[in-house]
Amino acid sequence: IVTGGATGLGRATCLEFAQQGVAVAFNYLDLPERDVAAQALLTETAIRAHGVPVYCARCDVRSRAEVEQFVTDAREQLGGVHYLVNNAGVTHDGALWRLSVEAWQEVMDTNVTGAFNCIQAVARPMRAARYGKIVSVASHQAFRPGFGVANYAASKAALIGLTRSAAVDLGASNINVNAVAPGFVK
Repeated sequence: IVTGGATGLGRATCLEFAQQGVAVAFNYLDLPERDVAAQALLTETAIRAHGVPVYCARCDVRSRAEVEQFVTDAREQLGGVHYLVNNAGVTHDGALWRLSVEAWQEVMDTNVTGAFNCIQAVARPMRAARYGKIVSVASHQAFRPGFGVANYAASKAALIGLTRSAAVDLGASNINVNAVAPGFVK
């Protein structure tokens, strides 16, 4: 499972899994002024070209119910879940003193709560299988934030804390939990 897999880094991750012969499930969410559904269809087609099964659906990671349904459907369609890449994320940059409560909340809900919802949804089947790999996409901004990214930097720092806690909680079940903190990615 790759969250936010229709575009960008998520799409590249999906394609890498497909190139390795791994069945891929990914979600997307349409965003204002972006036709992400069309991009999801292109990504799905590219994955199918590698000859692996793919499951793609709209799913808002901020919604626990939608995430639970997505994971259940992905498991049924693909025969299980072994990997989770928490890639879905948003930014709403702005100077701290101008940052709206809504901008703060959407970034925290998507980047942190969304990852929590996904980790929790895959934890049960991964623990039952006694195997799993979870990678969350953090950011260098968690360690060295620039100007105007208070909400984003805080969310990615929280994601690192969540990752460390999940590693402790799930490690005994042979589930590896890690985060990567890339810089700017084209």
